[in-house]
Amino acid sequence: MDISRHSATAADDGNQQQQATTSKPGRKTAPTREQAQLGKLKEANAKYKNLLKLAKERIQEQEGLLDERRTEAKQLKAELSEANEHIEKLKTNAQGGGSGGAGSGQANVIDPNETTI
Repeated sequence: MDISRHSATAADDGNQQQQATTSKPGRKTAPTREQAQLGKLKEANAKYKNLLKLAKERIQEQEGLLDERRTEAKQLKAELSEANEHIEKLKTNAQGGGSGGAGSGQANVIDPNETTI
């Protein structure tokens, strides 16, 4: 028996077995466990980053709404203060404490369209 021929045949058998375990050209090979885990981690990381981006956008939106509400509350407080002052003046005038004439007892009528109090 020729030893060189036997060695060549053994090498050919090894090549054939290796080709059988690898995929055919153009096909995707099955990922290893590490590759699959890495792919899942990358996907989870991308989802996490997207969630962070959405949360940041939502927080900024809420901060803007909060600023608007604070400004609105400040304006309403100022209007309420003006209304309360106006009411106090009306009460004072109704009690005769205003300048309704020399002891006439009539309250001064304040024009509701008047912008200054």
